[in-house]
Amino acid sequence: MPETSSPLPVYSGFWRRLAALSVDAILLAALMLAISEAVGWPGLLLRDEFAPRLGAVLVSLVYFVGFESSGWQGTPGKRAVRIKVTDLAGHRISIGRALWRHVAELLSFVLFLTGFLFSAFTRRRQCLHDMMAGTLVVRAARTSQEIAFAAPARPWPRWRIAVLVGAFLAAGLLLPLYLPQVRVLFELPGIGDRRYHSRTEVLASLYYSADATDTVEAWFNEHHDFRGLDIDDVEIDEEATHTIRKLSIVEGTVRITFGGESDLALHDRTLALTPSVDEEGNFAWVCGYADAPEGYTLSRNDHRRLTNVLPDALPANCLPDSDEDAPGVKGPSVQI
Repeated sequence: MPETSSPLPVYSGFWRRLAALSVDAILLAALMLAISEAVGWPGLLLRDEFAPRLGAVLVSLVYFVGFESSGWQGTPGKRAVRIKVTDLAGHRISIGRALWRHVAELLSFVLFLTGFLFSAFTRRRQCLHDMMAGTLVVRAARTSQEIAFAAPARPWPRWRIAVLVGAFLAAGLLLPLYLPQVRVLFELPGIGDRRYHSRTEVLASLYYSADATDTVEAWFNEHHDFRGLDIDDVEIDEEATHTIRKLSIVEGTVRITFGGESDLALHDRTLALTPSVDEEGNFAWVCGYADAPEGYTLSRNDHRRLTNVLPDALPANCLPDSDEDAPGVKGPSVQI
């Protein structure tokens, strides 16, 4: 006759589950970045658009549902901390149950993460979505018999509950303030951090301009000068045209003019990439208002006036080292 309790820990605690989720978040971010690069759309999954967000949800769905219903019974993050997902009898869950568990998990997020707090109070350390899906998160070494006949988990002491609730409240207040990615989730649709999205689109535009910068470098290696290199309209791929209206080269300087579906902070403004060369002929591209690296000479000294994108809409690598050198741009006035 089976024992009615196990002397060893059976249910996974809150902090172990949090550690697993952190590992999975890092792996998912790397996976989505790799997918974005592989299809030639850098930064696509970070845009405030329906299709990229739907793609991110689907990738997440396949990741969690696939791993938790597999022989592993858990994601790589859960495997790393030695926990697994089972049904109430300690058995492997089906794809359908794993799918419902992941969909129910969205409710835990919608309720400002409070659904995850349930694991501190429930008898079998279940979060809200575990209760809805009829699942458990347990130590990976426990057998189905140990899980099925395990005694209820011991209640948390009050001080530990207070620490956990305090941590959740702090995260809810501070994360939206300091992380633009999180802040967008708590804002109304279309009111997201425009500066964050403009910076993402600028970084993508640098990727799209790679052929133009390669052309400039090849020209300089042959002629040892930038004069004479003028291309009014550099060909770009179809994806780039969603945010870039025109890509051109004037005396070796690459000009990126934004348009189309670009962020309003970038629309009809121009970002310049200015070449700089050291004594050995090595290239370094200077973006926007940034400074040339030590030992490199810019192709022109007035490179900052070639850009009229507002500084707060640019990523850090397009800004000068000193705030005093950051110009106050008021309107389109680029001349080359």
